[in-house]
Amino acid sequence: MLAQLWHAVSLSYQQPKSHRVQPTAVNLKRLEYFLALLECGRFTVAAEQCCVSQQGLSKAIAKLEKELGVKLLDRNAYGVKPTIYGEVLARHARIMVAAGRIAGAELMAVRGAKYGMVRIGVGPTLEPQALPRILRQFMARRRGYGIRIVTDVSRELYTRLLAGDLDVVVSAPPSTLEIDAELQIEKVFEERDLLHMRAGHPVLVKPRIALADLAQYPWVADDKNADRWLTICDAFASANESLPSQLVRANSIGAALGMLLELDAMVVCSEHVYIREVELGQLRRVEVPGLVSRRVGYIASRRSITLLPSVGVLMPIIRQVCREVYATQDATRTG
Repeated sequence: MLAQLWHAVSLSYQQPKSHRVQPTAVNLKRLEYFLALLECGRFTVAAEQCCVSQQGLSKAIAKLEKELGVKLLDRNAYGVKPTIYGEVLARHARIMVAAGRIAGAELMAVRGAKYGMVRIGVGPTLEPQALPRILRQFMARRRGYGIRIVTDVSRELYTRLLAGDLDVVVSAPPSTLEIDAELQIEKVFEERDLLHMRAGHPVLVKPRIALADLAQYPWVADDKNADRWLTICDAFASANESLPSQLVRANSIGAALGMLLELDAMVVCSEHVYIREVELGQLRRVEVPGLVSRRVGYIASRRSITLLPSVGVLMPIIRQVCREVYATQDATRTG
């Protein structure tokens, strides 16, 4: 970093000596703390995220500023924000921390580590049925490994995979999402997005439901999945229908479910997200023209590194479980 950081943060070669960044070795752990603090904005939250005391985090940041010879953060009653030097360091620190994590994972893979932590990113589709089966089979075969599960939309999961935060991702990205060439993907399932509502919803009395029947009711939209809501808006616009007037944005499956069950709300989501509620008769899926779409689910990993042996064990389990779960549900749907 050090030549790059030197050139990037020096505003001119004539700066006062006290303002110059001194090339030095930078501790990766302190960089991780620094990035966490920028993300959280407050020492208390960042310290909890990093599993250190607030005093320990403060000392680490102070030491980092002393090593580099610049002020990285402006502190006020509302939290912290980066200085111009902090902004430059953050750009380089993200690259360095990601490279460090990826290098560590690859070294463990080459060494054939029998213990450690496997970090799996999953889309919400897999949570109800596929994920528990995957974990049960993996834990039976790799007892020395801990497991960390991160649930998010595909875009965020792929970003974390590229940054070295995750070892493998299983999700169904929207067809409009451009997948980085550094990622290696393999198709493992297909799924449909359908309209969901409570079983006693008043619109269900209609023998045939059209878009015109839906705009008067509240809608729930995934706050992190703008592509899906844009698709819904396009469907209403193409049919020359007014858009739904009441919209609640949420990034919680549980919160959305509560609104579906207690209100006359509706949501378009994967047919697998609320599969248990559908089977229990609490929710209904409805195929409305313009609101049905298909997506492909992939296993994604980084191309350029050697995978951990544990990830090599995990991959076939994911393939097999996805084949079993999704094939069974497809047969039920068409039977």
